[in-house]
Amino acid sequence: MSVMARGWESKSVEEQQSDKADRRAFESHPLTSEEAERESLHLQRKRILLAIANSTNPRYIEQQNKALGFIDSKLAELDAGSIPPVK
Repeated sequence: MSVMARGWESKSVEEQQSDKADRRAFESHPLTSEEAERESLHLQRKRILLAIANSTNPRYIEQQNKALGFIDSKLAELDAGSIPPVK
């Protein structure tokens, strides 16, 4: 049991170090609104994929697949440069 706890503890330390590096990178180069939107969409996409993987409810999976399609279309628009700037 202590081995598992030690493993989780080191995982937490690794995550903390990664978070520090991410904060430093952000502070030295703040995101533009387009980069922030893209990052947000990618995070939402990851969350949806995780929800789909962990679900057994067909209706919920269908709903999440529709949301995934929407996110993918927004990412495609961003890549094409057709999303107007946010005011």
